[in-house]
Amino acid sequence: LISLNTFFELCEVFGLILLSYISSKENYSLHEKAFIIFMLSSTFRMITCLILFRHLLYKLWLNNEIDEKNKKFRFQTSYQWKLRLFC
Repeated sequence: LISLNTFFELCEVFGLILLSYISSKENYSLHEKAFIIFMLSSTFRMITCLILFRHLLYKLWLNNEIDEKNKKFRFQTSYQWKLRLFC
């Protein structure tokens, strides 16, 4: 899942680079495809990031590596903000 997340991140950057260098007036079809690549890869990257974050939080909680106060402060708050901004 980490490799998949990295792949989506690289696709997101690639799409953003294409959007930056290719004008929609020069080559509309390529610009449109770059935008689709950027939007889909950024969405899928955020979904895999949320899944990875949830697994990490659950694993740390199972191993008792974080106490309740630290867990809420470090992980749940960050996860909730990501979830709110994404959905």
